[in-house]
Amino acid sequence: MKTTAGRLSRFATLALPNPRTLAGVRVDTALSRADCEQALALRGEVYQRKGLLSGDLRTCILPPAANTPGSAIFVARDGESVVGTIAFYMDSPAGLPIDEVHPEEVARIRAKYPRTAEVGGLAVTEAHRCVGITMMLYRAVFHWAIARKTDCMVACINPLSRRVYSRLLSFQILGECKAHPRYEGAPSIPIGLDLSIHRSLCQADAGELPLLQRFFRGM
Repeated sequence: MKTTAGRLSRFATLALPNPRTLAGVRVDTALSRADCEQALALRGEVYQRKGLLSGDLRTCILPPAANTPGSAIFVARDGESVVGTIAFYMDSPAGLPIDEVHPEEVARIRAKYPRTAEVGGLAVTEAHRCVGITMMLYRAVFHWAIARKTDCMVACINPLSRRVYSRLLSFQILGECKAHPRYEGAPSIPIGLDLSIHRSLCQADAGELPLLQRFFRGM
């Protein structure tokens, strides 16, 4: 039988962290303008390589939700170089980026959960894929979301990734696949995570938890 790590290794951006290759990598919030610019530049380069953006990389800009209190940009650094990034957007009257493509599904989530947020803008350099940086970024987002008493976190993902997010991160599919207008019509499905699930895991016996859930403990 394959181990959890072995199964994860088939998915380039959701491998468990490898302590030997990540010894010099840390995740921080992007506090300066330079940090945010590096995060946006990395996102633009990765999205262009994947065919999600074309032409001028300046089209990769921060949405209005990035200015909402509680929102944050996270960066993974290898030494002084930014090698990964992810964003957490707290909901407000200005809305969330996901509203552009899945407004009905997000409206249902808002009606059920008073404090909703979105996670997105994930990007990791090609040279740093498959070593667990994505999981480090998600762990930072989960810590941040729970510290801010977020009830539910939503996201847009490619349908090919839905089983990874549902099985490994407990996200649930919220609606049908649609073409994302901001990313060259790429297929997008909305997913959501009830964060009370992870709060309950923090109170469980660590020895009884699967490997991945033990990794997210301590929140």
